[in-house]
Amino acid sequence: MKLSSVTPLLLTLLSFTTAHGGHGHEQESLKIKPQDLSWQDWHMKEEHGLEEYDGKTFFILHDLNNNGILESKEILNLYGLVHKIIIGDGSGMGQDKIEVTPELQKQVVENIFQLIPHGNPEGISQAEWLKFYENGGRLPDLGYGQATI
Repeated sequence: MKLSSVTPLLLTLLSFTTAHGGHGHEQESLKIKPQDLSWQDWHMKEEHGLEEYDGKTFFILHDLNNNGILESKEILNLYGLVHKIIIGDGSGMGQDKIEVTPELQKQVVENIFQLIPHGNPEGISQAEWLKFYENGGRLPDLGYGQATI
């Protein structure tokens, strides 16, 4: 059997992945937000790799169906609360679990809808979000880590 020139590369990569090990399995609870960052800035840094962003960028990244409205499901997705369970630090790694009940989901959406004035009962328009953002508004830390998308 003839080995291709790619085989050594694959074996090298395999050794790195097996040596790397835990992928954070040691972390068993939600990550804690750094004191010097707002929750929203932390989310953008951790989840999107952005140190700097504007209100429009934030909105576009989270308007997943591109309809110009941040709807309930998109808010839940933003906070990592779409699934029924948060495992570990919110990345799916770790031992701890937080159950995400429909009541919890409803409470989170209501909190955000109360925070940001909006006219559409379905959600927050880009113009409404930008007004909130440009007046210094930021999404709060609700205690569920930086969230996952």
